[in-house]
Amino acid sequence: MQKLGILSVLTAGVLWGSMGLFVRILTRDYGFTSFQVVTLRLTIAAACFLILSFIKGIGILKVKISHIPILFCAGFFGIFSLSVTYFLSMKYSSLSLAAILMYTAPIFVMIASFFLFKEKMTFMKMLSLIFATIGLVCVSGIFNGDVGVTVPGVIFGLLSGLTYGSYSIFGKYALRHYQSYTVTAWAFIFAGLSSLFIGNIGDIYNKISANISPLFILLIVSMGIITAFLPFLFYTIGLSKLNASKAIILASVEPLVATVFGITVFKEPTDIISIVGIFTILTAVVMSSAKKDR
Repeated sequence: MQKLGILSVLTAGVLWGSMGLFVRILTRDYGFTSFQVVTLRLTIAAACFLILSFIKGIGILKVKISHIPILFCAGFFGIFSLSVTYFLSMKYSSLSLAAILMYTAPIFVMIASFFLFKEKMTFMKMLSLIFATIGLVCVSGIFNGDVGVTVPGVIFGLLSGLTYGSYSIFGKYALRHYQSYTVTAWAFIFAGLSSLFIGNIGDIYNKISANISPLFILLIVSMGIITAFLPFLFYTIGLSKLNASKAIILASVEPLVATVFGITVFKEPTDIISIVGIFTILTAVVMSSAKKDR
């Protein structure tokens, strides 16, 4: 069971790591804003969950009214607010600092899990968290130039870490009552609805109309499926089989994958520090995959 959980979370991290490919193409080549990309990504994923729910039987979405607030929080804070705060952090600071601050999430999750789920703060967890953090700093490129520290950038960055971590907390609680698909589907329904208020729907429609083609439709649908629908589903499956703090540390393969994509697809320069960072993150993942914590 634990092996399936580890594999599910690692798969989610790899898929999340591909998001930069879609964001760059849609913003650079088609003129979408970052928030419009958020709206497209979340609404397409929500639509996928709804379509699959009708195929599987709409009863799979049946939940108690008393649990709606938890599912709403998972979607609004853990998915929608994460996207907003992360993009705002990138706007007011450097990309490297934004990434580092977002990955303060394992710290929030580890502390919250200790109090809410009675998860132990073991030596192995703490060590893997330290390795993951060091690796992230190395691959972020922070040693190559100005980190662009600003007060708004730091605030939004820390908020992105908090909201990122909140999905694991709200999701873990919801998984006590429902299967992973139900939890993720409801979270995306709320996240997708929330995103409609920030993307300027009229402008999105105009840009889609101006660029309509089979390739373009494939691009935006693929973005929703590959960077949102599938990874969050896999992550929630993993979360149902692992403790929350272990799951979010394993998900730190995301920046590693993003770095590899940047090097191989966009021919971004690399150096020995980035390579060290990649292996350090892999070390953290291996430690987090240990059957027993000590």
